[in-house]
Amino acid sequence: MSTAPPAAQRPSYRHSPTAQEVIDACLRRDDRAVPPPSGKLDVGRMEVFNEDRWQAVFRDMREQAPINKVTGSIVGDYWNVSTHKAIQHVESFPELYSSSYIHGGISIAEPPKGAAHNVSLPMFIAMDRPDHTPRRRTIANTMTPAEMVRLSAEIRDRTGRVLDALPVGEQFDWVSRVSVDLTTSMLAILFDFPRRDSHLLSFWSDWITAIEALHMPEVTEGRLQASREMTEYFMRLWDERKHAETPGKDQFPDERARLEADPTLIATAVPETIRYVTPAIHMRRTATADADLFGHQIHQGDKLILWYLSANFDEVQFDQPDRFIVDRQDARRHLAFGYGIHRCVGARLAELQLRILFEEMLARRIRVQVTGKIARGGGTFMHALRKLEVTVERY
Repeated sequence: MSTAPPAAQRPSYRHSPTAQEVIDACLRRDDRAVPPPSGKLDVGRMEVFNEDRWQAVFRDMREQAPINKVTGSIVGDYWNVSTHKAIQHVESFPELYSSSYIHGGISIAEPPKGAAHNVSLPMFIAMDRPDHTPRRRTIANTMTPAEMVRLSAEIRDRTGRVLDALPVGEQFDWVSRVSVDLTTSMLAILFDFPRRDSHLLSFWSDWITAIEALHMPEVTEGRLQASREMTEYFMRLWDERKHAETPGKDQFPDERARLEADPTLIATAVPETIRYVTPAIHMRRTATADADLFGHQIHQGDKLILWYLSANFDEVQFDQPDRFIVDRQDARRHLAFGYGIHRCVGARLAELQLRILFEEMLARRIRVQVTGKIARGGGTFMHALRKLEVTVERY
């Protein structure tokens, strides 16, 4: 494994707010100076998700106006695209509906007018062809079936050690003890990242996905600093090498009992969990030309928000979508990983991690019960929990 950059070169965040502190500040401020537009179709406000009240909003939207335009919102004007069919259609025309950071990128947020800094990041997920293709191919070569087989033993070992260290019968925070630990350790394995600095991966990720920070000029520089330091760190590692989700929250005990009784159901439980949770709430696309979208006139430059979270609960596509059904046969049709050329390149790895977590929990006869606080904090971009207090029991 490569050595870490010298200590003097490592980033220090002792005097910077954490990403969660930024989100908390956004929640307290809540942009009350900008009133929401009339009607209830503006889902570009983070409280809709952090207060867990998105379900009815999107259900009404899919029934009454599955494609609709919102004007005058805190994130500017945008089109809501809320159904499975419509999102697949938009994703099928990547030249017409651009992902490029040049045109606005992949998130609903817009930098404030007159912002002193350009906060767009030229990640390959926010690129169009031809720039997107070679970069995606490079990453895809590390996500082959053979590579997943190679990684599985190390993932299983790490998962087992995390589970074995959990206190039985004592309440703890699942997010910090399990979710963050497994995620950062997996990224460290994947990127051959120095283990002693693996906590930085979580920190950088939180900052980059905290898109609400765009509306807080007082922390914009901190977000840019985190982005720069992440880039510099990985560039140093690159220079060296040139020479060398989670169980449900106790809503469906009958389905959990079925899984505990029949571990073969893991095969369908994994995609069903991903559908039901849908980690990425949305992606943005920007029209590069005028177009007709199922009778709606889209103009060049219009911003379209593809609500993956809504699509995965589309009643036309999924029977009883609000239920977690452990043997749902069409669960793999979910859009949690996107669709088309931008479908998540790490989908195999995510499924592998979740499958191994289920297998290891069932092998140890571990049952997780939510017994304390649940706190959300992912804003409009990531469907995330920041705290989940649980108690583990054996069955």
